[in-house]
Amino acid sequence: MADSAVMPRYSFTLEDGAFVAPEDATEELTDDQAAMHHAELVAKDLSRTTTSGDHWRVVARDEAGKEVGSVPVIFDRR
Repeated sequence: MADSAVMPRYSFTLEDGAFVAPEDATEELTDDQAAMHHAELVAKDLSRTTTSGDHWRVVARDEAGKEVGSVPVIFDRR
């Protein structure tokens, strides 16, 4: 029998306090912990590709739009 359970969908946005980038992505993930891990990977990738900005964070939200958590983008300023 196939598992008919649907995994929850999470959305991820890039925010800096005043500015919210449009919804960057949605992903079907197993739970909030997996969503936060995904947000960490996105933040790490952004820190390598962008060298400016302060207070940027990747925000994970569940299907209801409730914030699950956020991860700061720490820019590599070398």
